[in-house]
Amino acid sequence: MPVKQEFRYSTVDNSGPPLIINEWVDTLTAEEQKKFKQAELRQRRYRQDAIDRGDMVLLPGEFTCAEDIDSYVWKDEETAKHGKNWDPEWLEFWDRYLVECKIKMEIVSTQIL
Repeated sequence: MPVKQEFRYSTVDNSGPPLIINEWVDTLTAEEQKKFKQAELRQRRYRQDAIDRGDMVLLPGEFTCAEDIDSYVWKDEETAKHGKNWDPEWLEFWDRYLVECKIKMEIVSTQIL
């Protein structure tokens, strides 16, 4: 059965909508911005690889911190558990972004009948 993973973002203190990651990236040094953009391209490639394999599809959303993607739908529960590869440098930036911007991310998984 397919599994939908929804990504939900909020501020830790509920002070308002979370800062979008691209706005945070704009505050980084030019060198860090360059490194982030390279890491983001690699990260998007991993996601595209999963799509190309038929493991998942993207569902557009109204708002997320990262882009206009609100959910993934994985082809089955086992594939959802396995997930996709992560670029380690991108993940470092992502974790830093969440901490510095005081963002809480929740992933809600549901089976689609």
